[in-house]
Amino acid sequence: MRGRATDGFLYLLLAGFVSTVLWFVLFEEVNLCEMLPGFVVGFLVTIGVSLFTEAPEGAAEEHEAVWRAVGKASWDSSESNNCLRGHHLED
Repeated sequence: MRGRATDGFLYLLLAGFVSTVLWFVLFEEVNLCEMLPGFVVGFLVTIGVSLFTEAPEGAAEEHEAVWRAVGKASWDSSESNNCLRGHHLED
């Protein structure tokens, strides 16, 4: 699981760096900070890598286990209604 996250992060860094350098060299006269295109390209590459790579083995089961352990307890309807009204659970 860690290897795939590392791959996505490396692609993000590489794409952001390349797009920043290209923007700085090719569009020097445009009055836009070169970090913005680097950020946008890096973000899009991160989304693309996550969409086109397979989930690691056991990820779906782990995801469901987390939602069972945390999701239902923290999203109980009575608790969320109290929070929406500004009341705390201790009251």
